[in-house]
Amino acid sequence: MPSIRMVGTGTIEHVASEIYNTIVNGSITGEVMLDVSTTFDNGKSRMIVFEKYYYRAGNRASLSVLLTQIEDRVTVDAVSTGGSTGVLIKFNWGAESSFVGLVEKTLRRIGFK
Repeated sequence: MPSIRMVGTGTIEHVASEIYNTIVNGSITGEVMLDVSTTFDNGKSRMIVFEKYYYRAGNRASLSVLLTQIEDRVTVDAVSTGGSTGVLIKFNWGAESSFVGLVEKTLRRIGFK
């Protein structure tokens, strides 16, 4: 279950838009399954769950992205799961790592570390 945590500056709306464009607009099979936002005293958070079909592996992978903003600092946590095949022995074609890699590449492009 690959995951990343990256931090940068900006707004949740901008960061979410960049990730959305990469996964949904940049792919034939990427789609949003859930998008929930919450505002609290000194910031806000947004949880987006994506799903994508991987032809190579013949399965779907799920990607959960949690964005947290306090002032202009945005933290992004992303974890992917469900990309394995097999009932007893999980065989992974790399779909999960590939899915998280899309987020990492997008965030690096906009200055996140």
